[in-house]
Amino acid sequence: ASPLELPHTTHDSTQDDDAPDDDDAERRIASWAIETGVGLPDLKKRLETALIREALVLADGNVTHAARLLDMKRPRLSQLINASPELEALKTRLARQQAESQ
Repeated sequence: ASPLELPHTTHDSTQDDDAPDDDDAERRIASWAIETGVGLPDLKKRLETALIREALVLADGNVTHAARLLDMKRPRLSQLINASPELEALKTRLARQQAESQ
């Protein structure tokens, strides 16, 4: 399995003693990419997609909130989402679920 497809989790700063450090996570991703022959451009795209996916889930499909989580401008995030059928479908599904729950 790709290290970019880790299960959805939220960060709990009270558990930092047991959590792997950033360097460990970065090494795991780098090792996986090299071992599987994933090039840097593909790895960057996969990481970008994974981060956007996670932010959209945390933001219940709200692009403005997801942009804040990612520390980026909303118009640029919208461009990236609209360029990816997977992310666009996720955004739509999450927004619909959020609207139905209210």
